[in-house]
Amino acid sequence: MPRLIDTRWVPPVATRQERVFTSAQAQLAGLSRTQVAHRLRTGAWRRLVGAGLMCAAEPVTPRAMAAAACLTWPDGVVLGAAAAAVHGAPVGELRTVDVWRGERGARPARGLVPRRVPLPDDEVMRHGVVRVASWRRAILDTLAWSSLDDARRLLAWSVTRRRLTRADLERRLSEEPGRHGNAQLRRLLDETADGALSVAEQLLVELLRRARIVGWELNVAITDAAGLIGVVDVLFRRARLIIEVDGWHAHRGRFHEDRERDARLAALGYQVVRLTWRDLTTAPDRTISTIRQVLAHRLSDQTRA
Repeated sequence: MPRLIDTRWVPPVATRQERVFTSAQAQLAGLSRTQVAHRLRTGAWRRLVGAGLMCAAEPVTPRAMAAAACLTWPDGVVLGAAAAAVHGAPVGELRTVDVWRGERGARPARGLVPRRVPLPDDEVMRHGVVRVASWRRAILDTLAWSSLDDARRLLAWSVTRRRLTRADLERRLSEEPGRHGNAQLRRLLDETADGALSVAEQLLVELLRRARIVGWELNVAITDAAGLIGVVDVLFRRARLIIEVDGWHAHRGRFHEDRERDARLAALGYQVVRLTWRDLTTAPDRTISTIRQVLAHRLSDQTRA
């Protein structure tokens, strides 16, 4: 009777490599090439990018994708969206990994995209087996290389959490003229010149100005005793009223984060009104009317207090 295969077995070295390994490492640990192929064919193992393999029961994380890239190209440094994801930025599902290569003529390899770009040593960080671009460099490259819609979302996320500033984009354009993606960085700067960091925010600003509602500020940092709560979209300081815009791209994972933020803001005496993309686009008059009513009520309460 044939011996059953332990589908969760991986080479011991994988424990130090984000649970990722290569076929060569599996063979060094005692498996034959045929056994490796069988595990891949039956779905016990899965391919990631490059030469990286992983047990199918393990979750594929950004660190795992980055580890697969670095196991394939040990001299490489993970850049762009994959590096941003390793640092915790919400960049969505990773299908490819950008990797800095020092040598000329490097070719793509199963989901790996070689990038020959200047990369100073002080912009490289190590996370275990993984070498990745620094936070600032990873975000800037992602803003330059991703689709415009994805770049807009990431810029809003980064700036409102004080991970990046518009000055960082301006510095990149000044210090590295002619770099691929600079045209998109310039467009992002132009679009956010009035302080609105997303298409939804820009639409809200337009509605407020058209309605001649005054006394508001854009992207204001609010703190409490525990530190930074966040950068709110619109603040009516005197009324202690905050307007937050959940754009068309808002994702479910933000729900718990937003609820925690709102609780901390309420403890400071702020009221938070959340608007959706639908509110702004299909019912703008009703939205402005709601803002006027809440604002008047808050100002009346402040006067009585």
